[in-house]
Amino acid sequence: MFAMRKVKVIHYFPTIRNGLLFLFMSILFLCLQKSLQTNFSFSNTAFLKKVLVEQWGGIFLTVLGGMLLAQVRRLSLVFYSLNIVWLSYVTLEGLFISFNKLIFATYFVYLLFGYIFYHLIKEAVDLAYYNPKFKGNELSFNSSKELYVNLLEDEQNYRGVLSNWDESGIFIKLLNGGERLRYPECRFELDGEEFVAKGTVMAENKKNAGFGLSMSGNQWSEYIQLIKDRGYRPRG
Repeated sequence: MFAMRKVKVIHYFPTIRNGLLFLFMSILFLCLQKSLQTNFSFSNTAFLKKVLVEQWGGIFLTVLGGMLLAQVRRLSLVFYSLNIVWLSYVTLEGLFISFNKLIFATYFVYLLFGYIFYHLIKEAVDLAYYNPKFKGNELSFNSSKELYVNLLEDEQNYRGVLSNWDESGIFIKLLNGGERLRYPECRFELDGEEFVAKGTVMAENKKNAGFGLSMSGNQWSEYIQLIKDRGYRPRG
């Protein structure tokens, strides 16, 4: 139904983990409010099964949204929004039938966190180290305009070209080996000056030797500002 993401996520940005937890808590919130409205125990398995069967459509959207978010895909935002719309409809319908102050207060908190997480997730799925900006082996090179990086790990030296970058990190295509990269030291060169930063592999595409790395260190901040000033831009 949906194409699989081309990268494998190694480490999740905290917002992504929180978003997955929020989607899971949405289902618990549904069961809790149904429990309060019907006076059935939240631990009653027959009651829980009935709720899950009756609300299977919305729960399916929630699970699908979680699967897409786990792949850090932008499409997950659509299903995340549908989850909030669905749960809002179910909640408001129940409140019109039988008003409950606890459900109303919890729903308000749910909407507040839902709004905040939406915008945080939107920023997270657009992070450079989750987005290669190239497909397969389609990355073309122009040696006079490319930004290169040397990566050192376990006494091995690898060289890569940057396809995407932002303040948080980079996505690169390696030009030689590097299948086991995890926490390399990254050395960038620009106009004869070297900048050293510590990298952590956040995503990878082993088939096409692509890696997304979060970056840290003062020299990384200097480097990213310098390439901005020089007019370098990530691939479109």
